Amino acid sequence: MQADLPHTLYNRKKKDKPDEAQKGKEAPVRADDPAFAMQQEAYERKLARIRAQQQGEAPLTMDDIFGK
Repeated sequence: MQADLPHTLYNRKKKDKPDEAQKGKEAPVRADDPAFAMQQEAYERKLARIRAQQQGEAPLTMDDIFGK
């Protein structure tokens, strides 16, 4: 379906200095970032849920997963 459509290919330009958008990608990651702690907590809850399912325990309810 796409074969009959025109394609435009552009050559990439190499830049000597990264622009402002690229500087953000190269910024160092902070070890004390709260997002890392929240991601680690979510990962540990996932592992606990998987272990419980493998052991045949009752699955978690929606309140357990999205507890308030």
